[in-house]
Amino acid sequence: MSARKPSCLLCKNNHLKTIYENNWELLGLGNVPVSFRICKSCGHFGQAPLPEPAVMQKHYETFSNYTILQSDYTPDPTPPRVTSRLLSLAKSVRPDGGYIYDVGCANGLNLYYFKQNGWDVGGCDPSQTAVEHSRKYHGIEVDLGWEDKCLANITNADIILFSHVVEHLYDPVTTLRRAAKSLAPDGHILFEVPCAIDPYSLPAGWLNFEHLSFFTAETILNLLALCELQLMEMRITPITEQNPLYPVITILARRDDDNKKQILNYYPGTLCFSEHFLKHEKNIWSKINEVISGISGSLFIWGAGGHTSQVFAHTPVREKLDIKGIIDSDPQKWGKIQGGFEVISPDIYFSKYRNNKILISSYASEKTIYRALKDKGINQENIIRLYYNVFSGI
Repeated sequence: MSARKPSCLLCKNNHLKTIYENNWELLGLGNVPVSFRICKSCGHFGQAPLPEPAVMQKHYETFSNYTILQSDYTPDPTPPRVTSRLLSLAKSVRPDGGYIYDVGCANGLNLYYFKQNGWDVGGCDPSQTAVEHSRKYHGIEVDLGWEDKCLANITNADIILFSHVVEHLYDPVTTLRRAAKSLAPDGHILFEVPCAIDPYSLPAGWLNFEHLSFFTAETILNLLALCELQLMEMRITPITEQNPLYPVITILARRDDDNKKQILNYYPGTLCFSEHFLKHEKNIWSKINEVISGISGSLFIWGAGGHTSQVFAHTPVREKLDIKGIIDSDPQKWGKIQGGFEVISPDIYFSKYRNNKILISSYASEKTIYRALKDKGINQENIIRLYYNVFSGI
């Protein structure tokens, strides 16, 4: 029997164009094939075929669950910018607050600030550690589990929130329809996802294993139409000094039982975006390879996770360098293997290997890690920053 052809996550059509295929060495999961394709019928851009659910479940529940690593952590008085955007849209329809349920709430950070602003809050997350951290650090009890079970117990919510969750969903249409049933009659769905715009501003590694969908403003409209949701407001936040990682799109919608909107085909625009991004990314990896070619001696990589899997896939770092191991601050990762290398704690590195060089494998946190290493007395000459000055001229 022939294998079933992969299909579009939105319109279910199986006429797809492959734009990227590779194998990534993922933390604790080994060598995993990844493939990104664009639907020729509607223009949706995402992974196809999807990763095996058991693989992804292990990834989320064990390694990638947004827990709090600082033992002396206390919430900042000022909410992060993503929370501020969500609060702003929520207040636009419920100025006096209400009940908000956060699907995939991680450590409860968003809920903490909503509660500070007078909202009644609830949420769910599949990670036991994240749920415990929500209680311990933010004083918020949330449900342990996936949305298909947890939303069944929610009724009359004023807002169902998905903060950078929809792009992770195996079936975003079914999930958003299910969430709509948990709303009060005048309730709203609120979500934010990365936005596929401005390809030459994006970092290498923007395509990643966790994200099953990559939305443009146009394909968001198709998603809402399929979910029988009416768009109330759409806000696109580009890359700025205040939003330095990637553009995002924030959506406020409500039920539209009379929805008769057609699914439109945005394939040409999505294809154009992806081709420009892949050209841009190839240029970035080429510059990173130049950095790697100038490195000698033994070293450790700082950062176990998705980005390191792409460094392994796109550069000859394992073949050219004498890598002794990988360092990460997350205790959940210690003792696990990525790309053939064991993950150790920073304390082990500082006590036993501090004279070895460190290559920082993180675009998002490179500056923070660099400063922390200098504060620990690591010689600046031994700290290798892959992305420092790489983006100049790109």
